[in-house]
Amino acid sequence: MRYIMILSWAVIAFFTSTRSVQACYGGAPLGMGGAFVAQAEGTMAIYWNPAGLGFSGERGDFSITQTSPLQTINYSRFLGFSLTNDEVGWGFATTELADWHPMKRWLQFSMGFRVDEKNAVGVTYRQEEQRNGRSSISWDWGWQYRSGPFSAGLLVQDASEDWVNLRPGVAYHLQKATIALSLYDMGNRNGEFGAMVGVEFRPWEFMALRIGDYLGNTTLGMGFTWRNVKMDWSFLSDGLGDAHHVTVGIQF
Repeated sequence: MRYIMILSWAVIAFFTSTRSVQACYGGAPLGMGGAFVAQAEGTMAIYWNPAGLGFSGERGDFSITQTSPLQTINYSRFLGFSLTNDEVGWGFATTELADWHPMKRWLQFSMGFRVDEKNAVGVTYRQEEQRNGRSSISWDWGWQYRSGPFSAGLLVQDASEDWVNLRPGVAYHLQKATIALSLYDMGNRNGEFGAMVGVEFRPWEFMALRIGDYLGNTTLGMGFTWRNVKMDWSFLSDGLGDAHHVTVGIQF
């Protein structure tokens, strides 16, 4: 365990340099530095990797995420719903963006399904509404692989744009911990290539503690579970505006 953690942080030093970025959303994903492509499921899979809906099991999810402050972060509020069974899942979400951002809102529809015991694929259709009244369409495509304690994934984000964001990721799941790595903009089309690294430690079944590095910015997080209710908090330091994300979710 100790050597894996040392290796994870060594990868950070190799791939990242501190810079200001506009982060994504979700208390649990961002507590782990955004290293969530390989293990995304439920409503968080709508953004992080729609293929994860195929591995979400038989359940329904509802979650809401609120961000504050919004000086640097461009994602204000996320409201998502997903319904899944053992092989296929559907997700719907709306994302409100900060007042200063040219985009006003995203409307998202996702589908993910298992192609065999270890592989799933997914797609997200996203309608982006601008503040000038115009709208545009974008697509995300995802793949996820799970075998024992190991999982991997690939998110092809903004597939209809000139700039396609390739985001591969891996994760290793121990009994009480998860260590994950994702790469951002692997093709370096936008000059933002870097790594997202995160560790989640679960000392008890009802609690999770998280730390990560989001493209050179430290993130911290904590999560609590009570029956079918989950609450996750994350703090994004310095270049991410010292922002807080709070996510409340219900499973049914």
